[in-house]
Amino acid sequence: MGEIENSGITLTKEGIDFLYFQKMLWSQKRWLSIGLIVGFLFGLFYLLITPKIYYSEAVLSLKSSKNDGFTSSQLMQLGGIGGAVASQLGMGNVNASKFEILAKGRLVPEDVIREHDLLPLLYPDYWNASLRKWKDNIKPPSILSGIGKLRQMVKYTNKDGVIYFGINGPEPELTQQIVVYYLSALNKRIQDGVKREANLNRQYLEQQADSTQDPLLREKIQHMIASEIEKSMLVSTESFELLEPPIVSYGPVQPIPKLVLFLSVFCGFLFSIIVIVAVHFIGLWRCDISRRSL
Repeated sequence: MGEIENSGITLTKEGIDFLYFQKMLWSQKRWLSIGLIVGFLFGLFYLLITPKIYYSEAVLSLKSSKNDGFTSSQLMQLGGIGGAVASQLGMGNVNASKFEILAKGRLVPEDVIREHDLLPLLYPDYWNASLRKWKDNIKPPSILSGIGKLRQMVKYTNKDGVIYFGINGPEPELTQQIVVYYLSALNKRIQDGVKREANLNRQYLEQQADSTQDPLLREKIQHMIASEIEKSMLVSTESFELLEPPIVSYGPVQPIPKLVLFLSVFCGFLFSIIVIVAVHFIGLWRCDISRRSL
């Protein structure tokens, strides 16, 4: 196999001889070690200055309303008027969709912040804990900014009817407590919505009963009114079933120490190789220019 010698580099028909590079890098093993150490130290420094993020999660499922099926069967018995009544009552709405809108929306975070005074906890750098007031020369954050920050912390996933609701927060205990606050506010919002919807449905059904001349239809509508009254009176203490309560995180989810150290050491090693190769070839290039100028 033919070989070409060029400035100490062995070239073959297949390309550059990698054995040459191995010898070159091994001769500069001291700089490789320095690159590894610098990368490791940089990773430690990054872990020290980067704020840790903790995660707490609750697993829950929504409770199905028994009265919904009962009312649907009654609407089928009403014949032609049943379709009109169903369109006004909003039958067929997906509870999971409403829950997701509330969980990701603006109203529940606002309830949580106002009820539990979370702005100082969301902005600890702006808050003077000893004097219990905002620091001087700093504009206090608004409720809207707190709502935006809290919404960014929310993690929501729905898998086959099982809802995973979690919060990313700066402290493990605070993160777990915010999940508890959030679930309580969600439960209250859902309960208020069920009561309000039941009252509106009852009012509409009463109007239909007053305008209906058929005594049989009127009797069936009266049964539906009783169902809505029962729904508003017997709202469950929990609008969803808590399968797994939130717990205090055992450790930060970000940054991951092992991953950060591995990447920093690898980057330090790779950077040292690039520098060694670049310096070597620049030296060869200068030697070649000097030899040609003679």
